Amino acid sequence: MTTEEQFLELVQENWQKLCGVCRYYAALCDAVCEEDLFQEIVLNLWKSYPRYVKRPACQPSTWLYRVALNVAISQVRKSGTRKFQSISEVEERITDNSVEENLSARIYELISQLNQEDQALIFLYLDEKSHTEMAEILGVSVTNVGTKILCESELRVSNTLSLRIVRTPHTAA
Repeated sequence: MTTEEQFLELVQENWQKLCGVCRYYAALCDAVCEEDLFQEIVLNLWKSYPRYVKRPACQPSTWLYRVALNVAISQVRKSGTRKFQSISEVEERITDNSVEENLSARIYELISQLNQEDQALIFLYLDEKSHTEMAEILGVSVTNVGTKILCESELRVSNTLSLRIVRTPHTAA
């Protein structure tokens, strides 16, 4: 199998993950087009693929996520605009009154208020990545991932939603 065929197979195996990254970041930023972002991610993956193949430091999906998130964050940073600036803007954008669309818009708006590293962390968390995988993708320690998920991000979202999070101690069974 040629290098190009191996690369195409890897992209096809991870198609949904790439589309998820593109959909998420395009939803957060007016200036980022989902299709253009996908092409930019695949281009950057292709450019870095020979280096990855020579010295794979992580699982292929971890490398793919790392490149995809870095490209997406870079594109959002370059554009300097966010789609959702306030709750009222989110409500104005919703034309259908369905509960799912309202909830999705509200979640995107809340996530957009986080810093870019926390946004990427929440995206990976929602994609059910393990703490170890998140740490590898984001280039931080596993402890840092756990701390951010349990403390910082949860508190910011809960404060925004005006919810009180009640923690119960874990008891041994």
